[in-house]
Amino acid sequence: RSSEDDDVVFNMDNPYFYSPSSITQNFKSFSSKAPQIFNKHIFTDNPLPPHIPKIMSEKTFILLARQISDIYHECLRWKRVEEDLAFYTSKKNQDIRSYYLLKREKNLEDRLNNFHQLTQHEKEFFSPLLVDLCTKANYSKQHCSNELEEAQQKKKVLPFFKSYWYLAEYWWNYISKVPRSNPSVVVDQTKKEFMVPALDPKNDEVRKYLKENIEDEFRLKGWSVKIHFIQNERDAAFSVEFKSGELPGAINGNTIVLDPSMSFNEPEMKHIIRHEFGHILGFADCYLEFFDPEVEQVVYYEVDRSDLMCSRVGRFNQRMLDAMTEKYVK
Repeated sequence: RSSEDDDVVFNMDNPYFYSPSSITQNFKSFSSKAPQIFNKHIFTDNPLPPHIPKIMSEKTFILLARQISDIYHECLRWKRVEEDLAFYTSKKNQDIRSYYLLKREKNLEDRLNNFHQLTQHEKEFFSPLLVDLCTKANYSKQHCSNELEEAQQKKKVLPFFKSYWYLAEYWWNYISKVPRSNPSVVVDQTKKEFMVPALDPKNDEVRKYLKENIEDEFRLKGWSVKIHFIQNERDAAFSVEFKSGELPGAINGNTIVLDPSMSFNEPEMKHIIRHEFGHILGFADCYLEFFDPEVEQVVYYEVDRSDLMCSRVGRFNQRMLDAMTEKYVK
């Protein structure tokens, strides 16, 4: 996955694929290249040393720790996929790469209306994208290929396109806007504040971290989010729960789940809290992660790396502020 230190970006033009075989291969590659002393303490029952070994620089140790952490979390992600494979397979319908590629084509409808006059190269570019649009309606790839072939014979490729375009457009809008609002969020238009009540975690460190971290991120052009803590769970917009071995996430739109083994001092935690709070406000992920049975792998990509809901390096931005004001400001 991409991170602040990575040069590789996994976007719609360059998605990332993973599966048990690729995770195993990555692990074998890592363990064969990592220093023996690192493997000795990480992959055995030997206790961790109190200090970084002298033969290893702090920079090298941190890099190795991040690499094995990525492999570990990828294992957890695959476990989650495996436990609900049908759901992650169905998420393939949300794959918006065809929409993205078609949308950026100039004079699209004119060209599709005259599909029979296009060059063979153009037809080969458009055909799989059009078939993919059709599969969003839960038709098989073979059915959609046959339907497109018939549309070409009747010179009705444009009507074929229009009959399925709305489905891809729906998923594009789903990740671009706020699909649902949180009824506990109150807006003070005079102060330009989104006031969000949180269930009191009864822990000063957690309380301070949540408030400062969220409020620091969610502010733009005079608008800001303000967190206040209450005792009544029913009236709270969200709560925080700590569960060992769980991947971080927002459950049921009102609970942020965190692994207690993760420290608030870790840079990764800062993003996790901010991203999961975005879900509390009603935002969907704008990264896509689904199981593709054709390649028997999970496909992952980020729609916009600069966006908080897409990427670990993303931030609260104009797109998110516009979506919030559209949904919450009456």
